[in-house]
Amino acid sequence: AKIFVRRIIRPKYALPKQAGIVIADLPSLPLPRSNAGASLLAWLLVNKYVNHLPFYRQVQMLKRDEIVLAESTINGWYSATADLLKILYDRIGYHIRNSDHLFADETIIPVLCIDKLGGTVTGYHWIFKSIDPLLVYFYYDNGSRAKRIIGDVLPGFQGAIQCDGYV
Repeated sequence: AKIFVRRIIRPKYALPKQAGIVIADLPSLPLPRSNAGASLLAWLLVNKYVNHLPFYRQVQMLKRDEIVLAESTINGWYSATADLLKILYDRIGYHIRNSDHLFADETIIPVLCIDKLGGTVTGYHWIFKSIDPLLVYFYYDNGSRAKRIIGDVLPGFQGAIQCDGYV
């Protein structure tokens, strides 16, 4: 990976007869009023989810290359990037709900809890996979592996759901 600063020069012109000033538009950026490009945002998220590196470790890695970013800045970029990806998430959910054959399973995950000092509660990560098109949809519930989740995630589903048969 290579991190660089892209310098954007925007010409500024005065209109004749003091009619005002014209400045070239900024190029399209993933996050308005941010200097993070799409490749940096993707790198941060891939490191978080594929390489399992929390942001504080990524900040340390960047510091070794003399790139100083506050963890709060990266958290803000993460949140804004997740908002951008919601459209894709919703579209995948639409295709999952309209499939006729799904695979489904849930797994428990420990979730840090502010009400329990230093403790965790059990959360449930549900995974739904369709065959055609080949898509995977993730859904989190903070307290249940009950079958009602299927109704919540797949309202009016008409098709087959293949699972491990947990009671």
